[in-house]
Amino acid sequence: MMRIIKRCMPGAGSAILCQGTLFAVHGRLSVALPGDRHRTPSPALRMELNSYYKVLLLLPLFLLLAVAPAHADPAGGLVVRGEGNVRYMGFIRVYDAELLAPADAVQSDVLQARRSFCLRLTYNVALTAENFITAAEEILSRQYLQSELDQYRPQIDQLHQAYRDVAKGDRYRLCYDADHQSTQLILNNEILVSVFSPEFAVLYAGIWLDAEQPLDAGLRKRLLASLADERG
Repeated sequence: MMRIIKRCMPGAGSAILCQGTLFAVHGRLSVALPGDRHRTPSPALRMELNSYYKVLLLLPLFLLLAVAPAHADPAGGLVVRGEGNVRYMGFIRVYDAELLAPADAVQSDVLQARRSFCLRLTYNVALTAENFITAAEEILSRQYLQSELDQYRPQIDQLHQAYRDVAKGDRYRLCYDADHQSTQLILNNEILVSVFSPEFAVLYAGIWLDAEQPLDAGLRKRLLASLADERG
């Protein structure tokens, strides 16, 4: 049975292999049962029959498990530590922002990428990918010298090229995984890109969390509201 299941797993040519294997089993069983169909099959044949019908019953489950997403939720084990929103001209709410981090994390953990964290942005208006890129480049250019940005230009461009347009209700997540030292950009539940560099995570999350020139000082304060400055 396991040989049949392996041949039926998703992949190049798997459908043909699966059908061929099942037909082969069915053919062997048909040949083994000539003449009187009411005759009691031998113990060996009964075992093969049982195996054949188990495959037919369990195959949908195995296929469902095989195509399940391989990535765990990057926000798993994190909790909301602060939230706020960004408004245009003071009254148009552009998006709601949340910072997720471990329950025992402190500010220095997040600001130095020592622990995993996620920035979760839920949009209330439609925006284009170009809107995101232009805004990010403007803020980063205020925070860093051009020579400093040039060091991370490949990573910045890698993330920016992954941006997509959003409609009202869409959600972006920028999640840093401290174990793998990777930053993922996720639109709704689709991972668009992974950038491997803890230094890049600090640089890009600084758009919202930089101590000197963040996107919005009030928003930064609200996002970090429940995080202590240092461990007590």
